Formats: sequence, structure tokens, C-alpha cells
Amino acid sequence: MSQMKISGTSPARSPLPAKTGSHNGVAAPRARSTAPRAASVGATELLQVATDPLTDAQAREMHRKCRGKLCEALPDSFVVMTGANEVPRNGIDVTFPFRQKSDFYYLTGVDAPGFALVLDTAAHKLTLLAPELPPEFAVWVGSVPTLDDIAQRYGADDVAFYKKGELREAVAGALKKLGAADGGAQVHVDAAGDLEAAAAVEGAAAGGDGDAALAAAMKACRVAKIEEELQCIAHANLVSGRAHAHLMAQCAPGMREFQMEAAFRHATMHGGLLQLGYPVIAAAGKNGAIMHSAAGQTAVRDQELVLVDAGAEHRCYTADITRTWPCGSRGFGAAARDVYGTCLAMQELGLERVKAGADWKETNAAVRRLMLEGLLDVGVVRGRVDDMLEREIDKLFMPHNLGHYLGLDVHDVGPSGPVPETLEDGAVVTVEPGVYFIEALLEPALGAGPKKEFLNEDVIRNMMDMGGVRIEDNVAVTETGHVNLTPAECVKAPEDVEAACRGA
Repeated sequence: MSQMKISGTSPARSPLPAKTGSHNGVAAPRARSTAPRAASVGATELLQVATDPLTDAQAREMHRKCRGKLCEALPDSFVVMTGANEVPRNGIDVTFPFRQKSDFYYLTGVDAPGFALVLDTAAHKLTLLAPELPPEFAVWVGSVPTLDDIAQRYGADDVAFYKKGELREAVAGALKKLGAADGGAQVHVDAAGDLEAAAAVEGAAAGGDGDAALAAAMKACRVAKIEEELQCIAHANLVSGRAHAHLMAQCAPGMREFQMEAAFRHATMHGGLLQLGYPVIAAAGKNGAIMHSAAGQTAVRDQELVLVDAGAEHRCYTADITRTWPCGSRGFGAAARDVYGTCLAMQELGLERVKAGADWKETNAAVRRLMLEGLLDVGVVRGRVDDMLEREIDKLFMPHNLGHYLGLDVHDVGPSGPVPETLEDGAVVTVEPGVYFIEALLEPALGAGPKKEFLNEDVIRNMMDMGGVRIEDNVAVTETGHVNLTPAECVKAPEDVEAACRGA
């Protein structure tokens, strides 16, 4: 690689990442709760760069509003937080692709390593502490930003550089300048394991989530998204959804799972999204029954099911979309069509129930009941549905929850964890039912025990190689229902999926 360095240490990345184009177009996603019909989107359009819904100024305003939510949650106090650092991969010059800590990005929009912040919640005043970069940085990485550059880029009220090993002094100096040293003010610290920064505040706990009150406040703030955040997630969905549609058309017998991942990455990067929100799950055939199956060497066969769970990030907000389709032009086989239809009906029921105030546990239970009714209709299970639910037969075929919060993290934060309890207006959740034939769960149940009487062994064994079906959309919760952020061209009605696989 050309990024060789003469000295023995690797320079930090620039605090000012290369700007993306500023655009004024704001695309409002359309509300829908039923399976979309096929959209006439050509392959060329799928790979075009999608227009960023936010200008840089609007993005700065987004983070200012997010800081305002935290200031209201923790009034008359100070917040100290460190961002992420680069993580070495191997050698002295190679690092993993940088990804900012989500809480830090939420408050600042800073997408560069080594930063810290001090926030005066009473005055709503943000101070950024940036690593001082050596002059040779300009030779190897790019121009060295000034304090004014950093302040303008991120909308900070004050910016100061700190030298390597002197972050503690910089934090203490910023707190003193803001008046925290006068006594009486509460200082909340999330140093993410950075003992040096935490030590600047006497008695502060370092490591893990740091200050419990700050951690709880951040989780509460991040659940309900503001309009600009929703636009970021919708944009990530637009590009990621088009990438799924592109992959459906590209997938052919003999294609390997790692090639599916490559095709998805190709499409999202062409669309302008440079980083994925999580590792791609690309599963051919039987591998579709592995919940987090990493893309491997397996080649997909004609008419075999392909399950791809993948999403890219826009301004660190990620999409999380799953589609399942039959490889090639022959469409779904009879058994696969039955299972797919059951899964799609489950998702439609889940979507119908998404609205502010809805109980997620009740929605999950209703979807599971519908799954067993569908499997009963096609002969996979037998008996009374109530009895099957009591014996947890549903968990043999769907071992995960119906969905989770989505945002800066693919399994986003919430007061009770990533799985919602009661849906809140402005929250974004995934709706992702699945129906799987998982050997590790079904073989013990078929062998002996109280579950065996509910299972039609011959039918199940004939379906075991199918793998599984999962269909996942990302939806924003509203007072009256929801807005589906996943684009219509990412089709899911079975006839539209088959048409996409034929390249129609």
C-alpha cells in the first residue's frame, strides 16, 4: 500500500473527514403497511448516487437538537465524554475502518478519532477537545484543520487542541473555563474506559457505561428520533433497499455467498454509502436457518432460497433489511412458497399493529400465533395452536423476537435494551418475522419429549434443506400508525420477488 510512513508511529485521522456533497433535496418516505408492488427501477438507477437529504448545515442542526434533548434530561450539569480512537489491525500503519462511538456521534457529528467533549447543559454550550496533529500529517493523510475549521464543521461553541498524553489536563481546563470548578455542579462522565479523561473529574467512575445517570439519559434520548434522524435512516434504507433489489437480479445459480456480499457492498457504495451498519448475512439454502450466518464459500443452487440480511449506514444511521428469494428464474417451489407466504402474512400483521402505545410483547405473541396457524395449514405442525404455544413450539421455528430498535446502532439502545416494551412516537423499529427449519432445535424435538407430538416429522425433514425465510422492514412509529422507511423497490410480494429474480 502507498500509505507507508517514515517515522515509527501512525498519525491520527483528520478531525475533518472529507465532506460529502451538500444537497437541499429532502425525500419524505411514503407510509405503507402492505407488501409493495414491483417498482420500475432499472439497474442503472439502482447504482446511482442517491441525494443526501441533509445539507451539512442541517446535519449540524440535527446534532444541536440532539444535544438539546440531553441538556433537558440532565439540567444544570456538565457532561464529559470521550469519542472512539482508531483500532490497530496489524503493523504500525494499518487500522480497522474508523467508526465513531454512537453516543458521541449523536451529540457532535464528529466522525474522526481522538476527540472528547465537555457539555454545559445549563448553557447548552459544547466544547470539543481535538488531538493536536503533527505537521507531517499533511504529507501522509491530508491538511491539518485549524480550531476555526473544527468549530465551523461541527458547530461547537469552543474548541481546544490537546497534546498526546494531556487529555486529562484539557478536560480539567475546559471544565474550569465553563465554571464547573466553582463547585456545586454535577459532572457526568462517560469516558468509555479512558481513565485519563475520567481522572480529570474527582470521584468519577471510568469504564463501561461510566456514569449511570448519563447512560440512562442517553438511552432515553435516542429512542424517539427527530425529523433529521428519520431522514438519515430513510436514506440508508433507500440505498440499502435498492442494493437488495440489485442483488436479487444479479443472483444466479453457482453464485457464492461471499459474492452476494460483494454485490451488496458494490451497490451501496455506488449509491454513496461507504460503510455497512453490521456484517452482511448472506445465506444460501440450508444456511438460511443460521441466524447470523456469515457469508462463506457456499454456492447457491437453482431455485434454492437465498436469505440476505444487510444494511449500510448514512451519517452513522443504519438500515437493517432482510429479503429472501429463490435463486434463478424458476421462482418459488411449492413448499418454499407456502413458507414464504406464511412469513409475509406474519410481517403484515406485525406492521398493522405498529403505532405509538402498542405493546410489543402482545404484537410478538400475535405474530407467533399466526405463524403456527400457517404451519398448521401446510402440514408442518399438528394439534391445537393454544397447546403448541404452551409447549413453545413457535420457538422451534422462530427463535428470535419480532424486532428491535434501530438507529445509530443496528440493535439500538432503549431504556429496557434493544427490544421495545411499549412503542413510542418517533421510535424506529424493525419488523422481521422469520420461519426457519433449524436442525439444532428440531432434531432434539423430533427425537423425544413433549414437543414431538406436535411435529409432522416427514414434512419437516423434507423441508430441512430449505433453510429459512426472513422478511424485514424498518418502520418509524407514529401516533396513528407507522411510516415504512424501506423503499417499495425492495420488493417482497412473492410475484414481485420472482419478477426481480428474472430481471424483469
